Parts: sequence; structure tokens; C-alpha cells
Amino acid sequence: MYEHPYLTHLVSQVDLERQVVMIERARAAREHPERLVPRRSWMDRMLHRTRTARPDAAVRETSAASATAGRMATDVA
Repeated sequence: MYEHPYLTHLVSQVDLERQVVMIERARAAREHPERLVPRRSWMDRMLHRTRTARPDAAVRETSAASATAGRMATDVA
């Protein structure tokens, strides 16, 4: 009773547009299954970031320290 007809019409249009997009995506997935790439879960992606972030930083620090030590050794000689 209190809803404006335009609002319900607009909501219906948006819902139909979303359905059309979903149907088109499903059709594209059916026609080209070779294009689909399996996606890891969000937890796997987060754990991968935490696992790889620390060793990379340690490698950078080690390589920077060895580069500095190498420069010092050549400066002294």
C-alpha cells in the first residue's frame, strides 16, 4: 500500500538484468570450459600471503646484507 509502483518496477528491472547477466555467464562457461580457472578459497589465499610474506622479507634482508658486505670487502681491498 505504501510502496510506490515505480520502486517495485525498478527493483524488478534490476532483478531481470542480473538474471540476464548470470544466464549469459553460465552460457559462456558452458561453451568455453577451457577458459575456466579453478579458484582457491579465500582462506588458502590469505594463508599463502602470510606464508610467503615472511620468507621474502628474510631473503631481501639477507641479500641486502650480503651486498653490503661485498661492497665493504671490495672497498677495503
